[in-house]
Amino acid sequence: MLKRGSGADRLSSLDVSIELSISSPRVQQQYAAVSTLALLCLLPQGVIDTDIRHFALEGGIVAASVSCLLRTSLAYRTADGRLRVLAPIRDFMLLHHPPTEADASGLYKHYFSLAELLVNEKTGQSSPQAIAAVSPEVENIHSVIHYALDHLSDPRPAVQAAHGMSALFADTGVGSFGLLQHAVRTAREHALEDLVAELLYSWGRLAFISATPGSAQTLWEEARTLFAKSGNHRGTIDNPARRPGGL
Repeated sequence: MLKRGSGADRLSSLDVSIELSISSPRVQQQYAAVSTLALLCLLPQGVIDTDIRHFALEGGIVAASVSCLLRTSLAYRTADGRLRVLAPIRDFMLLHHPPTEADASGLYKHYFSLAELLVNEKTGQSSPQAIAAVSPEVENIHSVIHYALDHLSDPRPAVQAAHGMSALFADTGVGSFGLLQHAVRTAREHALEDLVAELLYSWGRLAFISATPGSAQTLWEEARTLFAKSGNHRGTIDNPARRPGGL
């Protein structure tokens, strides 16, 4: 098994070892092996076999690629049967052989759709069924969304998925506040004002119950301004900033 040692020389040797494995004839002969590995590197929890079909490659090609990666120890099986890649290989691949947007499209769609299960506009809370479906994959979903926020040419779907995960964090404490902050930064950079408003509204809810830093009233006021600017009159009317004391 590959292990990280201390010092630049050790890390350099590890990088060389990984590159040699990727460049080996066995891997290169299976043309989709490297792209499959790159996709697996977005999933720190690994993936169950039934979810591999969501990779943007034909099923037979993925199966052959997975077999190749297992034979070359670039991937391994966990005790519960998941297909996983070691952290040093994940880091190396995402830096030097990242997945293309086209190859990752199916993966994005699958994990974004899980996050969107959590958004219930009628109740304002995630259903128990949605929480049960999403909870086992939280680390993978966060990893995919974080990566997509930085790499998608149009990050809107990733920002929307992050909004869904903020609902899980608000309802259960599962997940992290960092994803919401990342989504706000990305939405601002791409002038997605309607989504910035939604995210700030969610952030305000969390700040109101002291679950995150920030002034709920300030966050809601900015959200209200952006809702109005983007023509979302419902968001303007429902905003707690209009009510004394907030929620």
